[in-house]
Amino acid sequence: MQAESQGKSPIFGSLQCFCAEEAVDLVMYDTVYNFTDVHGEEVAYPICEFFGEEFAAMIFVSAMACVTIILTNIILRGLIMYVYSQAGCPTHSEEMRHVTRSLFLAMFFNTGLLLMVVNTNLTHQGSLPIFKMF
Repeated sequence: MQAESQGKSPIFGSLQCFCAEEAVDLVMYDTVYNFTDVHGEEVAYPICEFFGEEFAAMIFVSAMACVTIILTNIILRGLIMYVYSQAGCPTHSEEMRHVTRSLFLAMFFNTGLLLMVVNTNLTHQGSLPIFKMF
């Protein structure tokens, strides 16, 4: 595609509006559209195919981020409850107070940090391959 050769992501802009409207109308992303290019030649191309692939990948990554946050919070809860049960607080109320405070802080920062990392755009931060993944 021409937009890819210019280094711009074709998922944004007018292509996004067109393909999103096509998705609402339940038109498949691999539908071939006929149009005339800049040289006046008739071209047939599935212009929404890239949008569909990127949109599906975005939904998948978002779902995996949610699952990761939930699983990490469950593991943190079990670990914190185990540590405080082994620590031997004098009363059950004091143990529950420590567990509750620790769980709140751990889950708050875990959820906040993971969401921040998932939503970070690092493509312009360097030339290392790790930055291009996000």
